[in-house]
Amino acid sequence: MPSTGTLVVRVYSSAAQLPIQGASVCVLAKTATGQRVLAVRTTDSSGLIEPVTLEAEPAANSLTPGQAEPFATVDVTVAHPNFLPIDIRGIQIFSGIRSIQDIMLLPLEERPADPNAAENVTIPAQEL
Repeated sequence: MPSTGTLVVRVYSSAAQLPIQGASVCVLAKTATGQRVLAVRTTDSSGLIEPVTLEAEPAANSLTPGQAEPFATVDVTVAHPNFLPIDIRGIQIFSGIRSIQDIMLLPLEERPADPNAAENVTIPAQEL
């Protein structure tokens, strides 16, 4: 049986972390030719999506130096009509772990001059 981990995304606005309902969250895996959609979810009134179960690298990879990374990575895009879209790259998924990715969206009135802009965030790999 392959190793799996779980991803939950929480979408909110402002430093007060006000939940955003109705945001579209797309979980993507990198492929040799681009990206493959693994799941699409919509946030609830708490700003949360239903958990997404994803393949992960075996935890045993973390026991010996020089092994493959002990996690898989996915990308997430989040969009809502009233907020600036965001792309998060490199979210780490560990075997047997429930990962929670918090994502803050900026309201449209804070949008940069380019109306087609999206915020891009890349999470660096952990040095385990």
